[in-house]
Amino acid sequence: MLYQFTIPAYYNRGTQTYLTVRYKIRRGVDVWLRYALTYYDNVDVISAGLEQIQGNHKQEIKAQVRFKF
Repeated sequence: MLYQFTIPAYYNRGTQTYLTVRYKIRRGVDVWLRYALTYYDNVDVISAGLEQIQGNHKQEIKAQVRFKF
């Protein structure tokens, strides 16, 4: 996303890939979309509790709308 940068701490080994897209709706308004895909090596379950994911990968989609005056 625009102005967002993080370096998350990971416990296992894996790969994380991002795809970021910006779309200008009109002058002063644009939309940012980010798709993230994370693969973990040698893991069958990611996280625990209510955030538990069965499998070795997770997907994330974020959106941001920016208005410039």
